[in-house]
Amino acid sequence: MIYDVVIEGVSMVSNYRAQFDRIIRTSSADDLLKRLESQVAGQAAVGEGKKPRGAGRE
Repeated sequence: MIYDVVIEGVSMVSNYRAQFDRIIRTSSADDLLKRLESQVAGQAAVGEGKKPRGAGRE
């Protein structure tokens, strides 16, 4: 089951769908999966106390 969160009229599901569509159209479904896997790995690193890519920018 998927739940949608709408904040100030902006749907998270619609937002993700548009982002995923753009990546698939400009690259491939494989590229989308690689990007998602990379983000998940980055979040796991944060859970282990490591800085994610781009952390510390000002």
